[in-house]
Amino acid sequence: MKLKKLELFGFKSFYDKTIFEFSEGITAIVGPNGCGKSNIVDAVRWVLGEHAPTYLRSKALEDVIFAGSDAAGPLGMAEVSLTFANEDGGGPPGYESYAEIQVTRRTFRNGESEFLINRIPCRLKDIAELFLDTGAGARGYAIIEQGRISTIVNAKPDDKRLIVEEAAGVAKFRVRKKEAERKMESTRQNLARVRDILEEVKRQIGSLDRQVRKAERYKALKEELRGLDLRIAARRFCDLSKMRASGVLELSELEDSLLSLRAELSRLEAEIETRRLRHAESEIAARDLGVAHGAIKEEVARREEEWKGNVRQAGELRGLIEEAQGVAAGIDRELSELAAKLAEAQEAAKRWREGVDAARSMFAELAAEAKAADEEYQRNRELSDRAKYDLMVRVNLHSTAVSSAGSYQRTIEDNERKLARLEDQVAGAGTEVDRSEKEFADACSQESASREALVFAERSWEETGDLHAKAAVRIDEAVRARGEAEGRLQASSSRLDTLCRLYERKDWATSGVRAVLKHFNGGGNGGGAENDKGIFGVIGDLVETDAPYERAVEAVLGERMQSIVVRDQHEGLSALRFLKESREGRGTFVPVSLRSREDAPAYIGEEGVIAPLTDIVRVPSGCSELVRGLLGGTLLVHDMESALRLWNRNGVWNTYVTLDGDMVTAEGALVGGSHAEGGSGILAVKREIRELEKEIAGLAGEVAKLSADEEETRLKKAELEERKNDAFRRREECTGGLRQVEQVRARLEAARSQAVEKLEGLIQEREYQKAGLARINDEHRISQKEAQLSEQAKGEEEERVLRLIAALEEKRLAAEETRERSHTAEIGLAELSGKDNAAQKTLEGLTLGLTDKNALSVEWTRRKTSYEERLKTLEEAIEAVRAAVEEGAAELSRRQETIDRFLEEKAAISAHIDSLEGMVKEVRRREQEAADRLSDLRLAVQKTESDLSNLDVFTYQRYEAHPADLPVPESAVDAGAEADETAGWEERAGEVRERIAGMGDVNLASIEEYREQSERHDFLAGQKEDLERSLDDLAKAIQRINRTTRERFTDTFGKINEKLAEVFPRLFLGGRAFLTLVDEENLLETGVELVVQLPGKKLLPLALLSGGEKALAAACLIFSIFLVKPSPFCLLDEADAALDDANIDRFNALVREMSDRYQFLLITHNKRTMELADNLYGITMEKPGISKVVSVKFNA
Repeated sequence: MKLKKLELFGFKSFYDKTIFEFSEGITAIVGPNGCGKSNIVDAVRWVLGEHAPTYLRSKALEDVIFAGSDAAGPLGMAEVSLTFANEDGGGPPGYESYAEIQVTRRTFRNGESEFLINRIPCRLKDIAELFLDTGAGARGYAIIEQGRISTIVNAKPDDKRLIVEEAAGVAKFRVRKKEAERKMESTRQNLARVRDILEEVKRQIGSLDRQVRKAERYKALKEELRGLDLRIAARRFCDLSKMRASGVLELSELEDSLLSLRAELSRLEAEIETRRLRHAESEIAARDLGVAHGAIKEEVARREEEWKGNVRQAGELRGLIEEAQGVAAGIDRELSELAAKLAEAQEAAKRWREGVDAARSMFAELAAEAKAADEEYQRNRELSDRAKYDLMVRVNLHSTAVSSAGSYQRTIEDNERKLARLEDQVAGAGTEVDRSEKEFADACSQESASREALVFAERSWEETGDLHAKAAVRIDEAVRARGEAEGRLQASSSRLDTLCRLYERKDWATSGVRAVLKHFNGGGNGGGAENDKGIFGVIGDLVETDAPYERAVEAVLGERMQSIVVRDQHEGLSALRFLKESREGRGTFVPVSLRSREDAPAYIGEEGVIAPLTDIVRVPSGCSELVRGLLGGTLLVHDMESALRLWNRNGVWNTYVTLDGDMVTAEGALVGGSHAEGGSGILAVKREIRELEKEIAGLAGEVAKLSADEEETRLKKAELEERKNDAFRRREECTGGLRQVEQVRARLEAARSQAVEKLEGLIQEREYQKAGLARINDEHRISQKEAQLSEQAKGEEEERVLRLIAALEEKRLAAEETRERSHTAEIGLAELSGKDNAAQKTLEGLTLGLTDKNALSVEWTRRKTSYEERLKTLEEAIEAVRAAVEEGAAELSRRQETIDRFLEEKAAISAHIDSLEGMVKEVRRREQEAADRLSDLRLAVQKTESDLSNLDVFTYQRYEAHPADLPVPESAVDAGAEADETAGWEERAGEVRERIAGMGDVNLASIEEYREQSERHDFLAGQKEDLERSLDDLAKAIQRINRTTRERFTDTFGKINEKLAEVFPRLFLGGRAFLTLVDEENLLETGVELVVQLPGKKLLPLALLSGGEKALAAACLIFSIFLVKPSPFCLLDEADAALDDANIDRFNALVREMSDRYQFLLITHNKRTMELADNLYGITMEKPGISKVVSVKFNA
């Protein structure tokens, strides 16, 4: 296996991804100081699993990540990958078949790290184990960093031994041995714990035995009660099932009856609906017939009216015919008169035509003269009109100029007034702007104040909310603490109640003792009213001592702990007689004034003696003689050795007891052993009761205090919640106030903007008015000048117009005279023409009248014929209408008969519907009765089913059995016997329940607990055996590891010495060197020393060698190890720095020779070593703080 490639990214000074590819032979890495060459050694160590920052020349592991420089910022990750070629299959176990083995390590600034082998995530331990015993590990001998080659020579013997062990391949055995030793220690601890637990389990099994027997009696009674309850439940289930079946059958019959009633009801309702449909159809048909009857009746009436109208029109036509005949006769008479008048008019018209022709000739001559005069007048008039027009234009111009001047004057006055108003408006707008600015500033101030108030309210609300949340957390903590305290209080109270019940029932005493106590004083514990009856109580109740002495006192008293203390022997005899008569058992009765020995115990104050037993017990007043009688002459000692030593002295009659309860009686008998199975433990119970009472009092006080604290915290929380709500309301009020203030501010801002815009507009309009007023003043002056010029031109034009008017007047008078003569002639002509026209019109009128009369005569004749034809048509229509009226009357009669028939049918249907509705009411009544009965029956069935369900639930909850699955009890001969049998079962069940109740508290869990404890005992016993076997196996494994380590270490140690004997003379040109063991008897732990004798010198301590000699000696040791146990590569960082040229030549020669078999990576500054390399890498820093490979030379 050879080193193939090294990849670095972000590791120390290697900012960019850098790849080093290695081939067989020698690879040299060169470069100036500080360029990052040694970082390559650190990278190799780091990727191979080094985790100590000092070995990486760092203060912390994150220092290996590129920290940044002037040329680049810091990185967040460092990654190094090391690739090995494994073509020869010599890789570590499990990787022999891989052609390449790549180890990758990444670390991040947050402290996280990743490890990969062949890109598969692994642990740091996996990488360390991969290179274990190869020499190429993180601290293997294959990597010699800068300045540390001489430390190999100066290393401690134990450190040199580690190098030899690495070469011997026993480093893994050392690791496995340490793991085995840790496992052995852990196993020993586990075994000790298992033994302790076994002892405790044995004690618990002994204490559970009596509870198990009581629990088994309880289970037997419970089983009997279960059988009784299940038989009663089965019988009850059978009875209820019969009741349910009967009810279901009756329910089914009643439902069938109800269904038939509902079917009948449906049939009747359907028939009623059918009848109602027929009734509605008859009603609709009758209504349709009535409508048709009315229509026919109206038609007949209309025809009658039509007949009457035709008759009336026929009479009117007959009158018109007679009138037309009279008019035609009168027109004929008028035609004869008009013909005579027409002849006379024709003669008169001829005479008037001749006079009109003479007058027309005279008028023509005069009209020509008048026309010539008019033409002259018209010429003069045109000149005069033109002059008048010019004068009018001039006057208009003058008037326009004057008007324009006046208009300009008025405009000036209006503009001056408007300008004055604008000035006032500008002043008002300025005031408004100032007011708006002030209001806006006030609104902004209010808004700022509101915002500050809102911020304060929100901060107050948040702070109050935080306090409220903290108060809630404190309440939760208080509730939890109180719950825990109450839980402890409840547990202690429960434990106290249990102990008190056990103590009061005297389960630890014999039945005779309990019977006497019950008979004489109701089971009192002594010290009470029982003294009046001569009974003080049981010794176990009266005696108290401290916890360390309980076993000693119980051991000495033994069965006497159950003895009853009486006033005197007479009272004891009375109690004995009671036991004999009641056959309740036996008992021991001790008088309170028990006879005692007066001798004080000897040996008090000697070694091993604690105190007389009478000094460490406490009893009620009046029982001191009892204590001396029971415990007098008994000494409490530390151990049995002290007890035996004191007893063996002659002449002393004492009993000795140890703290564990072991005794040497006064007679010399030895009493002792395990307490797990025996002893009542009454003193421990009493002590525990006292301790529990104290603990309960303390816990009660703690609970009360916690409850008070909780209540106080709740009050504070309520107060904080109120404050929080107030703060929230203030916050909302501030929010609303801020919103209103913002709205006011926005409104005022808009008003201010409008006021400013208005002011600017008014100012602009004022300036415009001023400019317009100046312009109008200029135009006014111009207009005044134009008016003056127009006044002068108007006067001149008026004079010319007057002259033309005078000439026109002369022409007018002459024309009028000519027109007067022409007019007179025209009048005469007109008169003659009028008479001629009148004659012509009269002639035309007579002719037209004659024509009109002829036409009128023809018209009246036509009318008479038309009236006669219409009369004939009306007479035919009158006859047709009379026939239609008669036919309509007959149809009316027939329709009335049909309507009467439908009305009779409708009445019959209504009567039948009434009958059916009566039947429906009766069926509904019967249906309601059946439904009510069905509802009652369903309720009864549901109640029965509910009773069955409750019985099933009750039985299943209590016994996990369903009554339906139980066997049906055999029925008795009759119902009475069956009821008696059931009553007997119930009576027996009551008796069993009473017996169960009389048993008191029963620990049913003791059976399962006993079984579990037994199983646990067996399991723990098995665990104990397994642990003991594991200890034996681990001891054997360590022995095998030690044996293999000795063999391999001895073999490798000898081989290294052989190679060292060859290499050292070669590099030093003589001399010798060898390894020695510090402790040859302890091959597993002995250190290793390197002994060097230079040529021509005696043996010297290594510390006295020069730097170059130490470096060369270390190189000898490293090369010797390589020759014994080759590593995948050898990395030497400036190992030749302390060597001179001669030593370098010998060093390089040996490296060259070994490079044929081994791979060397040399970091050097020496040119001769550079010349030795097969491959050469140059490292430099083109950018500050960033290392870079600038050249790669092959076959240098």
